[in-house]
Amino acid sequence: MTTSRRPNDTCARPRNLINDEKLIDIPQDPHTSHIPYIAVSYTWDQHPVFVQWSGRRITTQALAIASRLAARTRYALWLDAICIPQDDEQAKEQELPKMADIYRGAEAVVCLVDDIDTQACETVQYGARIMDTAVYRDMASAGDIHGCYLSASGG
Repeated sequence: MTTSRRPNDTCARPRNLINDEKLIDIPQDPHTSHIPYIAVSYTWDQHPVFVQWSGRRITTQALAIASRLAARTRYALWLDAICIPQDDEQAKEQELPKMADIYRGAEAVVCLVDDIDTQACETVQYGARIMDTAVYRDMASAGDIHGCYLSASGG
């Protein structure tokens, strides 16, 4: 995936993204091409259940969210419970301070309350269609974040 949007070179990049149901490593060099992604914010389960996936221990909740959203968008996804290794304290120390930049560098941020439902999936699908329009890409490449928000949210 490529995009005309040029991310702010001062934004830290996520270490990993989920793409095509695989965990991929992201180059940290700001001069390499940007992989557009959607960051997902959600409330963790009070009593998370962990499973092994792609060589890492992740929550079943995060895996279910990623699976449902990935079926509706071509964009890579970033979810903290998957993309930040939960059993690697050194990696967590490096990634947690980058979270504001990770959200800032996303093409879109989806905020979920409680569990993901059909309407949330349809909203992601709708937003992804808008982000694929020439008007949105032109505003994004010009740095018009406010215009992108108005376009994606319908004003």
